[in-house]
Amino acid sequence: MIKLTDLLRELDIRKGNLGQSFVNDDQLRESFFYNFDLMVDDNSPVDESKLNYNEISEVGDYKMIDPTDVIGNTKYLVKPSAKTWKEYIVGSVDVEEVSGKPYGLKGGQIVLTYISKPYRNQGLGALMYYMVLVHYENLFSDNILYEGSRAIWTNKIYPATQLGGFFGIETGGFYAPLTLEDAKNDKIMKMQDVVSYIASTNPSPQMIKLQDYLDGLSLSKGEYGIYTYKKSSEEFDELVSDSESLEDVMTDPDMIYHDIVANANPEAILVKASDVLFIVTKDMDLIPV
Repeated sequence: MIKLTDLLRELDIRKGNLGQSFVNDDQLRESFFYNFDLMVDDNSPVDESKLNYNEISEVGDYKMIDPTDVIGNTKYLVKPSAKTWKEYIVGSVDVEEVSGKPYGLKGGQIVLTYISKPYRNQGLGALMYYMVLVHYENLFSDNILYEGSRAIWTNKIYPATQLGGFFGIETGGFYAPLTLEDAKNDKIMKMQDVVSYIASTNPSPQMIKLQDYLDGLSLSKGEYGIYTYKKSSEEFDELVSDSESLEDVMTDPDMIYHDIVANANPEAILVKASDVLFIVTKDMDLIPV
């Protein structure tokens, strides 16, 4: 059971109100020195040859590194051009490795981030999210998104997936693509069936197919909707073949409506029948995903 005090501390961190009794710049550096087995002072000159690390990512003036001699989830954002260790250690991010996701996806989920005071309000928290996405290729949000972290997802992560990538939600054992407007829509992310955001720079073939057929269609506006069919995939195939329109399919008594339904004149619907996910277009094309 999570203690209330622990939860409140975590809420403060995620909102950016970092309680000094819980984590601060000194503790960030102490953690860094401990994990890299350094016996140095904050103001000692930087000597990267003393560090054993894996480089996660490098963007501009910053690198994200992972200590090779420590088993853990914490990565560090550093500034190689810094003169002292105090300037070198910019921040940290805790990343949980995720597996067992739909379509066999593996990736990372950011749990906590911290940026030292001199480097705040420079977009470096967003940069850490981006670096984690680039490294893991698939990035999953957790099921609690606060204003600051959600803004990073919509303002930084979403654009990073728009050239051959995928941005959407996990729901019902599959993924559904989102427009930027959808991603910012509170109603969608609060729906019971929605597990998390998913961002990918290397989407699976199934995700590419979803993107190809549903790209640009708004879930929040009902330009496509999500449904479950009670019977088998073969029987759903027959239903679509016997139907003259999407309305005929959507109003079939064996179709289960979820929170995310199509409008009166959708471009497509996404339907799970047994273990098969189908896209049905306005032209009544049936595409198994």
